[in-house]
Amino acid sequence: MILLKVAGIYSLTYQRWKKNRIIYSFVLYDSPGNPKVHALNLGARSLNSIHRAKLVNIIARLSKVEAAKKWDGATLYRIFKTYLPQEIALCYRIYIKAFITHAALINYGFNSPDSFTDIDLAQNNKALFQAAGRDLFIKLMNLYTGRAVKMQAVESTLATIKPAINQPVVPDNVIETTEVNPDIDNAEIKGYY
Repeated sequence: MILLKVAGIYSLTYQRWKKNRIIYSFVLYDSPGNPKVHALNLGARSLNSIHRAKLVNIIARLSKVEAAKKWDGATLYRIFKTYLPQEIALCYRIYIKAFITHAALINYGFNSPDSFTDIDLAQNNKALFQAAGRDLFIKLMNLYTGRAVKMQAVESTLATIKPAINQPVVPDNVIETTEVNPDIDNAEIKGYY
C-alpha cells in the first residue's frame, strides 16, 4: 500500500478515476491505518487557470513559513478553506488507497527534502514522474514554488540502498536451469489451455 506524506504534491494514477486519469494531488491527510487519502486535486477539470494560479500561490507562500512543516491536515484544510473557499469546493477529493496504483512525488510542498526516507522515495514511479515533468502546469508550479523533486536525487538515494543480509545476491546474467527427466511421457499432458 502506498503511503503519502502530508503537504507533499504527488502525481497519482487511480483505478476508479472519473474525470482525471492522472491526478496531481496536494495531500491533506494520510496515515498508515486509514484506508483513505484526503487531498486537493490540483489538476481537476473543474479548476480554471485562475483557480490553479491561486492554489499554487498559496502553496508557494505557505511553503516559506517555517511553522507550516508542523501543521496537520485539518489545519491546512482550514487555511485553504478560509482563503480559497471556491477553489477548495472544486478540487477537494477523498481517494481510497486500495485504488491508487502508482504514485510519484513531484514537489516537496511544505516538507523539507530531508524528511523523506528511502522508503518514501522508493515508491516513485519513474514513468509517472517524467509524464508530470512534461506537464506545463507542473513545470510552472515547480518554477514558482522552487520545491521541485529532481529525479537524480531520488535515483542517487535509491542507489545507496543495500540489499538485506539474508537475501542472496544473484547477478542479472545468471540463467537458472532445470534438469529434464527423460522418463516422463509428454504425450498425456493434462490441464486447462
